Amino acid sequence: MTSTTTAIALPWVVLVSIMSFFALVGNIIVILVIIQDRYLKGHNYTFALVCNMAISDSLYVGLAVPLIIASAFTQGNWDLGNAGCKLMMFLPNFCIASSIYTMVFIAHDRRVTILINQPRVHQKSRIYLDPLLVWFLSLIMAAPAFYEYSVYKRPLFSLGDGLGGGSSSEEVDDDLIANTTIFYLACGSHDIVESFEKVYASILFVVAYILPLLIISINYIILGRFIMKRRLVVPIREVGTNDEKPGYHTGDDIPMQLPNAKAASTPGQSIPMSPFDLNGLQQPENCSNATIPDEQPVPKGPAEVGKNPETFVKKVSARIIKMLLVLVVTFAISRAPYFIMFVREEITGTDDSARFGEAFHVVKLLASVFMCLLNPLIYAVFNSRIRKGIGRLLSPNVPYFSRNTTTTSGAR
Repeated sequence: MTSTTTAIALPWVVLVSIMSFFALVGNIIVILVIIQDRYLKGHNYTFALVCNMAISDSLYVGLAVPLIIASAFTQGNWDLGNAGCKLMMFLPNFCIASSIYTMVFIAHDRRVTILINQPRVHQKSRIYLDPLLVWFLSLIMAAPAFYEYSVYKRPLFSLGDGLGGGSSSEEVDDDLIANTTIFYLACGSHDIVESFEKVYASILFVVAYILPLLIISINYIILGRFIMKRRLVVPIREVGTNDEKPGYHTGDDIPMQLPNAKAASTPGQSIPMSPFDLNGLQQPENCSNATIPDEQPVPKGPAEVGKNPETFVKKVSARIIKMLLVLVVTFAISRAPYFIMFVREEITGTDDSARFGEAFHVVKLLASVFMCLLNPLIYAVFNSRIRKGIGRLLSPNVPYFSRNTTTTSGAR
């Protein structure tokens, strides 16, 4: 008799567990940084969406992944009941869809903010509404799991080697089979409408991956072309504070103003420019457009920016374009394995807790956890405000400097 289940190998369990732990810690740190920063918490639409994405990733690696690992490590024997089965199959698509739709909202917001110069008042009204809309859309996309998956009895052993010492070619009485076959409880697709899995997989692949990828790409392409065609300038003002800083700053969250700039005289031509803010540009208040004088010498460093502001702006614009490209490519590559494996499971009918230890399921699990691990790294790499917040959170006694005083983050 041979077993029909596959247990996940211990090294894979360890690897997935380590990745999930760091992904959970990273996303929780991002949430805490945003909550503790008064500006990020209540006055920035983009960071409200970032916090929303971190919450969805934390739910996935903190709830869904442990259930999947436990089921795979015990050879698929399901002990958490029908409700637990439906919840385990629902959470991955729900959390991943929430993360993806949040990125769509961020990309759209960055394009609208920069190109249309949308008022901040309108953004504030959306800080709470749009995350709710993201969760609602994700719920709709993942809800079919409650219908598709359920607990059912699955035979643990096959009769290929015969029963009771007989050969496999011997006829075995049906009553004997019923009395000797060992069953176990599995969580998977069972007793559903034919072709439901294929239709659902196709719809989810298009609506949760292909369509978001197109929307994100189009928004960032439009934004990138806009930046390449214009030299964008704003007054120096540290985002989220009232500190007016003279000189120049090359950080990715500090706006800049170039010297000897002439204000735009054409009405309605005010163009906001600020540093790259994670998935786009963050628009500060009191923005104004300016032209840049020609024939300036090449700057040798930040102190020499005033000698050639045009070259400096071109460098900033090039950096922004590169970051936009990185975000689009990262999204496409990191999400593709999960959805490809998901479609394969649905088409072949292998989306079952008894198969969680197989190679394709392990690859799918690693891909989904990698997405959650990658997001906090993107936040930290692309935004200095989050980097500084992480530093203050991990080292609360390290002093930081404001305009007038020096204090510690613990006293903030």
